[in-house]
Amino acid sequence: MNLSPCARRVLQALAAYRTPGWMFAGHYLDLTYTQVDKAATVVEMQVGAHCAAADGRISPAALSILADVALAGAVRSAFGPSARVATLTIRLSFAALPTHGVLRAVARLQQIPASGTMPTAVASVDIHAEDASVCCSGAASFAVLENRLGGADHPMPRSSTLAAAPVLSAHELDDTEQAVWERALQAGQQPGRGSFIEQFWGILPEPASTPGQARCRVESGIHIGNRSGHVQGGVLLGVAAATCAAAMPANWQLLDLSAQFLEPGIGPHIDATASALRSGRNLAVMECRIADAAGQTIFCAQVSGLRGR
Repeated sequence: MNLSPCARRVLQALAAYRTPGWMFAGHYLDLTYTQVDKAATVVEMQVGAHCAAADGRISPAALSILADVALAGAVRSAFGPSARVATLTIRLSFAALPTHGVLRAVARLQQIPASGTMPTAVASVDIHAEDASVCCSGAASFAVLENRLGGADHPMPRSSTLAAAPVLSAHELDDTEQAVWERALQAGQQPGRGSFIEQFWGILPEPASTPGQARCRVESGIHIGNRSGHVQGGVLLGVAAATCAAAMPANWQLLDLSAQFLEPGIGPHIDATASALRSGRNLAVMECRIADAAGQTIFCAQVSGLRGR
C-alpha cells in the first residue's frame, strides 16, 4: 500500500504506543523532553503537515497538547514521574501560529500552594517558534493525585519514540488499533472539511442554525486519549477553540483561551457547544461548554478572537 506520510506516522505511533506509559498523541506528535530539572522543563515538537490545520498553520489542538504536556512536566519535575497530574485550569495566549519548524515549549514550576485538601501546583509556559519568537504563552493549575491504579511512570522521553518505531502492517493490528487505523484512512477523504489531523481527531465543528453558535461532536478513543484513557486536556482546548471559531465571523484570529476542567472526558464521545458572549466589529468573545455522552458538563472555556486584516 502506498501510504501518505501522515498515515505512515499513525502506524508508527501505534507501534510505539504498545510500550506502556505514554499516550498515543505523544508518539504521533513526537513530543520530546530535552530538559527536565528544577530550572525548567523543555518539550520540543516539529511542525509539519501531520499537525497542521486547514490554513497550513499548526493546529491549535496540537499546540495546546504541547503546552499542556510541558506544563504538566514542570509539575512532575517536583513530584516525580509516578505522579498522576490533572489539569484544573489553564490560560493560553496566542500570537502568529507557525507553519513549519521546531517548537520549543519552556515550562517552569511557579508555586506549590501550602494549604488545601489535595496537593496542587501552578506552572507557566512559553512556546518558542524556530525564529525564537513566542507563539504561545500561558499558565495552568494542576492537582497532584495518588497513583491509585498503579499506572506506569511517565516516560518523559528524551529522544524520539517515533523514529525507533516500526511501521506496522494492517494485519498486525488488534481491534483497538484497527479502529485508529480506519480513522487515519478516512482522514483527508472529506475535501473542504479540514486537514488530515482535524479529520483524524474528529475536530470538525459545524455552525448552528442560530447565528453566533456552533457545535462539535468528537468520538473518543486512544487517538485523543491521555495516559488514563480520558480525552487529553489539550484536545479539549483544541475542540473549544475550533468550535468557537466556527461560531465567530469569518477571518478571525485566536487571541486567548481560558478554561476550567470539571470532570474527566469519559465515554464514547464528547459534545461541544459554543455561543457568543460578545461579537463586535473587531473582537469576539465566546463561551464553550463540553459535555460527556451522558450530558454532564466536563469542561468550560472562554475564547477571545480578533478579526484578521
